Amino acid sequence: MSTKPTSEGSLMSIGQWRIHRAIENALDATVNSIVAAQNTKNAVQIKHLLEHIDTVIFFLHGHHDHEEHIVFPELRKKLAERAAVFDTLVGEHQQLVADLDNAQNLTLSALKASDAEQLSALDTLLPIMKRINEFLHTHFALEDSSFPADLINKNFTEAEQRAIEDRIVATAQKERPTTTFPLFLYNLPQEERDEMLKILPWIVRGVLVPWVWYYSSYSNYTQFYSYWPYGQRQQSAL
Repeated sequence: MSTKPTSEGSLMSIGQWRIHRAIENALDATVNSIVAAQNTKNAVQIKHLLEHIDTVIFFLHGHHDHEEHIVFPELRKKLAERAAVFDTLVGEHQQLVADLDNAQNLTLSALKASDAEQLSALDTLLPIMKRINEFLHTHFALEDSSFPADLINKNFTEAEQRAIEDRIVATAQKERPTTTFPLFLYNLPQEERDEMLKILPWIVRGVLVPWVWYYSSYSNYTQFYSYWPYGQRQQSAL
């Protein structure tokens, strides 16, 4: 895991760092929880876990789309000398597509199947999710190290960084926010979640967040978290 950027004004770097950590935590939780579910064989929990996997994959596709269509094009304009790094990162996104699509198709099919078939699907999903998890930990380390906060601050004003972040947020709000937003917040370490809530506009913090949390609390996806609280989900054996 890379170190959190601390440079003043490094809005983009901190934002990307938080997203990457949330994804890593969600993937660690996914792999560990599949192993746990294979042992407990609890049909209700397995259904909730499958809903969680579907949301994780959807979030990942969205994150890569935001990078390729919003973040990277803006960075390329001012960091042309790093073109090879951008090409490598986009190429790695493409390497991951087959596993992401396979996992999503397996998950969606399993959600329509019997309890026994859902349990069996975990056997196929586990190695795929392990590969995705291991791949992205390495991928994020490269990305975080390639665009440190001081480099971003040197080439982008705070206003420019905020404009890019606003475009990402506006796009994300149209992409299943009742599941992806909780996934992002819940998989942040508590101190980072608290910090995020401080900087969100009051209408988001006071109205949208509670509404989304309340709405999502009744979904199969969010029920996953009632079985595997944050700290426990990060353990290697549940």
